[in-house]
Amino acid sequence: MDIIRRYYFLGLASLPLWLITTHRVLDNNFNDFFGFFAVVIIIISYAGGTKIKLPKYILPLVLLILYYVIWDAINGIYNFLSIRQVLIYLVRFKWLHLIATLLLIENTQFDKNFIQTVIIIFKITIITAFIVSAIQFFIDPFFLTPKGVDEILLMQDIHDIRYGSIFRYESSNGVGMSFIPIMSILIGFHLYKNNNLNILWILMAAFIVFATKSRYVYLNFFVILIQYPLIRGIQLNKLMRILILLIFTTLAFYYTLNYVGFRIDEFFRDRLLSESAYTRLVAIELFAKFFPESPYFGTGVHLTDSVIRALAGRSSQIHIGYLAHLYSFGIVGSIMLFVFWYMILRYFRSVAISTKYYGSLFAFITFLIANLTLVQYNIYHYGLLLAFVFNKTIQDEDIIYHS
Repeated sequence: MDIIRRYYFLGLASLPLWLITTHRVLDNNFNDFFGFFAVVIIIISYAGGTKIKLPKYILPLVLLILYYVIWDAINGIYNFLSIRQVLIYLVRFKWLHLIATLLLIENTQFDKNFIQTVIIIFKITIITAFIVSAIQFFIDPFFLTPKGVDEILLMQDIHDIRYGSIFRYESSNGVGMSFIPIMSILIGFHLYKNNNLNILWILMAAFIVFATKSRYVYLNFFVILIQYPLIRGIQLNKLMRILILLIFTTLAFYYTLNYVGFRIDEFFRDRLLSESAYTRLVAIELFAKFFPESPYFGTGVHLTDSVIRALAGRSSQIHIGYLAHLYSFGIVGSIMLFVFWYMILRYFRSVAISTKYYGSLFAFITFLIANLTLVQYNIYHYGLLLAFVFNKTIQDEDIIYHS
């Protein structure tokens, strides 16, 4: 593993910490430049005569990217006749960043020392995120929030404020798209090594998750915990101890929140049991109405004027990712995307079955679940990318072991 790739992937593993620094100190977010750097590394490697191995799931991704580019050109989002506009497009085009990063992962041998370092970075990230979430939740909701987000928080009710900890610098859904996957990787890796992950890491993660006030994040946190009974089975004695610990922890958490003025009963009524689920019914209604207008190729845009008028303030978009993509890019574009996702799922599943490492598989499953309520097509999130890193590393270990 050469030094450039080592430090690139170590930088990827600690991405939230880097983004906080660049955003607050340099008043700039280097997320796009970090992604484009993967493109540069791949180009230099190929130009230097290095043979680039192509994973099976790359073909539908390449076709999908070309499909998106054609629609962007048709809709005039960028002027592709301008060199400057093309360069801006390439630097900001996260689908290009994704394909470059996946190729870089597939063509890199990760050693044990690197993986152990990443595990340490994960744990530093959890501690940092826990502290930031606690400060945001109990003391100052504006603590370490990106510029622009604090203005949005001022207009929200306390029960609607979603505390994104340090992960907002990557995206507004950073906890769900990256933190949940790295927790899945951490749990899966410890189970794979037959080690016990200290319960404190799970409890800190649970608080970070709770602070997001996002139902899909709550659900996915429980989904990644399924790895425990899946690998170790259900042992009655351990189950009883866990239930007792869970009851006492929940009660302590409940009374602590009420003591500091956060009314948990109101939170469940006003946030978790609110009528926001109604937006999913709106999504189905609008999809049924507008999808037949352009079923094969879509519209190439997220929302047309007719959809915006039909929304009438009831929702901000078609709030189911699968339906939103079918509407925007039609059956043709969606087949490419869904085949890409399926091939990744099959890749992770094959490694999980042969090695008993389920961390990456469950990380990707949470992404698929999230799209039942979010509109997030691109897996270019650092937690999901690291799922590929760990999957390849453990697959390579298994190949060497059985060779």
